[in-house]
Amino acid sequence: MIFAVLTAALYPGYTLHNEKEGEMRASTVMSVGLQGLKGGRIRVEADVRVDKEQCVIIGLPDTSIKESKEPILSCLHHLDFDLSMKKITIHLSPANMRKSGTGFDGAMLLVAYQELTDQPLPLDDSICIITSLSLHEDLAKIMWLINRKYSDYYAKRYRHVGQIYQGRYYSKEADTPQAMLAVSRYIHRNPIETKTPMVKQLNMYPFSSFPYYCSSEIPDSYLDTEALPRYLPPPMEKTKEAYAAYCLMELEEIMEFGEIVNKLPRLSAGQ
Repeated sequence: MIFAVLTAALYPGYTLHNEKEGEMRASTVMSVGLQGLKGGRIRVEADVRVDKEQCVIIGLPDTSIKESKEPILSCLHHLDFDLSMKKITIHLSPANMRKSGTGFDGAMLLVAYQELTDQPLPLDDSICIITSLSLHEDLAKIMWLINRKYSDYYAKRYRHVGQIYQGRYYSKEADTPQAMLAVSRYIHRNPIETKTPMVKQLNMYPFSSFPYYCSSEIPDSYLDTEALPRYLPPPMEKTKEAYAAYCLMELEEIMEFGEIVNKLPRLSAGQ
């Protein structure tokens, strides 16, 4: 079961109405839909009522969106929700705009999750989510599709001929603490490892979580800066500052810590 995130985002515009007065109580997540070549914000709302288990999607959805109800229910079951007497109604608005494609899957799942848990999701309310759900596809196939679609768009938009990406997508499971350290270090160092470095200092790159590890700035609630430092090998301290120093170290320096170097996965392209 995969969340194939194409554009990460959420709008937890959570509203509560007085149930005693018999008003609807709905959760909201924002998404984006296409109308021709233009995109428009789509409000995804959910309401859960006592009834036999079912998921109903309204608001001019096409067939592909209507078929999303099965993956949504399946995901909720895997999250251990008891849906035996719950009818989930999902509304896509504006109601007069035709919606198509699987990009609303994640927003519909999240809004249902939000309504079932009776808690708003702690994310910024200015971004939207476009997410596809799959019960069987693997990540490699999803990334291949994303790369192909973007390559086609880029080539047409800028009349580009030839390869766009440096190498094909590949993946390797980070199944040990040492692998997590190696992968996170590799990702954080990308801005200074490019042929022409994007920044002079790693903490100057704005589109990264790295600055939070080397400053006292408090990160957003969804970012856990304490997890990776726990994996640091002795004699390094298990602190954010030590992790930042680890990311800035060259591999030759890391080798001095002995055992960890034997477990560092090689992350060069084509490996």
